[in-house]
Amino acid sequence: MYYAICKSNSGPNNYNGYNFWMFKTLQQAHESELIDHKSIVYDGKRPTVLLETLGVNKLQKLWDKFGRPDMENTMSEVEAKKRTRLNNNARIVRLVDAPNLREGTNRYRNMQVILGCATVGEAMEKLRALQPSPGGGVDIQLAVKAGAIRLEE
Repeated sequence: MYYAICKSNSGPNNYNGYNFWMFKTLQQAHESELIDHKSIVYDGKRPTVLLETLGVNKLQKLWDKFGRPDMENTMSEVEAKKRTRLNNNARIVRLVDAPNLREGTNRYRNMQVILGCATVGEAMEKLRALQPSPGGGVDIQLAVKAGAIRLEE
């Protein structure tokens, strides 16, 4: 089990300005939107890593700042998100003429590429070839979520 300590003023697991989360795997913690670059993530089987990462003084200050929470009542387990696989043969059906994003951004550029392709496979090939900052399947999923395209098997 992996644990995360995240600075926050809201949320279901809030305790004196911090949120606490549990993850079954490090991959789940890495993919979670609850964790940011300021979060502290550590292995519950090796809590000494937390001590090694922060050092005695910082860890003591952290505990002093909000006390030692009752971990059983404070932490909640986060469900793993299933990874969506895209079918390369799926057809892309345009629902808009132009991207509904801010012009000049990489996301805008990526959506333009997607809107100009007939299949997911073609879009993936073109997105991965972009420089700088290649695109990928996430851009296609965002285009679907934004209502810009629909995928047909």
